Amino acid sequence: MQKRDDKEVTAQRYAPTPERYVSAEEVENYGKPFDQRIQRSVRRLAEQLNHARKLKEPIRKIFNEARLWDLINS
Repeated sequence: MQKRDDKEVTAQRYAPTPERYVSAEEVENYGKPFDQRIQRSVRRLAEQLNHARKLKEPIRKIFNEARLWDLINS
């Protein structure tokens, strides 16, 4: 980032918008449009949540057998 000089700040009448005083960094190019990336991320999250749901019951069973489930849910 590159700071702006005082004369430029004064010329902008001290407007409270940071982009006038500090240069914006270049946005990283991920090679795919944002909408494709977000769709992929949402699909992956759904898969992970589904996987977590499937694991919950076996984990609960193991914890119940060890009498630990009540400890983590209190």
